[in-house]
Amino acid sequence: MPYRIVFDVGPKNDLISRSVFFSEFDSLPEAVAIAIEGVDDPAEHDIRVIESKSNRIVWRTCQEDWR
Repeated sequence: MPYRIVFDVGPKNDLISRSVFFSEFDSLPEAVAIAIEGVDDPAEHDIRVIESKSNRIVWRTCQEDWR
């Protein structure tokens, strides 16, 4: 199933191409790894990986109860 990365703020890491954050990924671990690398401090930003077709959140950095 394809996954997308969603940010409340844009990616902050200049070492990673911005186009990666508008791509779909076949692997959840790959999408999560890229999401984490895309910001200075993942704990301070609400970053989500969602299933592309359902828009269901499958991973999130925020520690708040989001379900």
